Amino acid sequence: MEIKIDIPDWVKEENRGIYIMAGIELVAYKLPFEEKWKVKTGRCNMCGKCCMNFGEVTGELKEMVTETGRCKYLISDGDKLVCSLSSARPWSCSVEVNLKDVPECTEKFKEI
Repeated sequence: MEIKIDIPDWVKEENRGIYIMAGIELVAYKLPFEEKWKVKTGRCNMCGKCCMNFGEVTGELKEMVTETGRCKYLISDGDKLVCSLSSARPWSCSVEVNLKDVPECTEKFKEI
């Protein structure tokens, strides 16, 4: 699918990131300090590892993380681990890329 749209100049002037979503899944993004877009080439396999082993957490996220460093909203759904908040999960969780260094992560992006 190809999408062509004109983005207002204030987006660049205010150093804003641009995100394209399909529901709660990030499809493509462009960060203000990068020249190229990144488009998803590999989807999440829902292993849940990016929502485990948080180090010290502060602010709003502190109440979401258990003493063991795991997000308390991460639940089992058959052989997958999913967010029980679904579309109500924090925006930062939906658009975070490289949240953790998870070598087996299947979510991949390609520069275009």
